[in-house]
Amino acid sequence: MFILGLVGGLLGILFGVIAVALGVAQTSAGNDNLLAAYGLFASVSSIPAVIGCAVCKTRPRTAAVLYLCSVVAGVCSAFIYYLIPAILLIAGSLFGLKKKSVSSLNSGEG
Repeated sequence: MFILGLVGGLLGILFGVIAVALGVAQTSAGNDNLLAAYGLFASVSSIPAVIGCAVCKTRPRTAAVLYLCSVVAGVCSAFIYYLIPAILLIAGSLFGLKKKSVSSLNSGEG
């Protein structure tokens, strides 16, 4: 779960930066589009996935929710550039939703 979230988050940031670069290149060539803004939003939306990696050992369900929020925001902003990170983050969130948190295991619940 940690590796999937980290790789998905970092790839989301990288592909967002690539989308920004392509958007800036298209804008400087005379095309008027919003690809740079969408790429920037995709990069920013990958930050919760990286934060989710920090808490995935102790709170896997919280990390899974952060991964899913990152997927939804990234896919809505730059769909084609966010496909590979989305697949990785969805797989990581499915693993996280199956896991029990450390606090519930220690207290004897669930």
